[in-house]
Amino acid sequence: MPGIKRACGPPLFILTCASLFMSSLSFIFSMLHLGYDSFFTIPTVFGVTVVYHATVLTMEYRNSTRLEAAPSTTLASVVCAAVVSALWLGAFTVILLVSVLFGAKAIVVAERQALWLLVVQCLLSFTEAMIMLAIVVRTSYERQQGGSGNWRRMEDTY
Repeated sequence: MPGIKRACGPPLFILTCASLFMSSLSFIFSMLHLGYDSFFTIPTVFGVTVVYHATVLTMEYRNSTRLEAAPSTTLASVVCAAVVSALWLGAFTVILLVSVLFGAKAIVVAERQALWLLVVQCLLSFTEAMIMLAIVVRTSYERQQGGSGNWRRMEDTY
């Protein structure tokens, strides 16, 4: 039908806030054991994620008064978001392996609290990877559409 636009999920601002929240939670749970459980992958990827989002938010703030396309839809931003998503998938894999290897020992030794901490880190890392993947999909979609004029707004669906 003419006049109907297809929306592609939530706007980038909401995805960015969700990503910062989930990565912060993952970092907090990882630091309960000083990052040893994840072999310091979660604290490292958290730092990369914060730098990525701070850069994108700063660029969007500086561009908010201009009528140019959003800087978050540049090819470099899409590639960087994909790299951060891959890093979170790597952290998820490390935590999953540690959870499986530690799980057999924890059941015998009754260290279930440490096992649940690993499971929570594993779930949070996977969720963050999926949020970053949603950011990649959304920025790719907006890049194909020529970029959004207003970064916070979602396209009209009617």
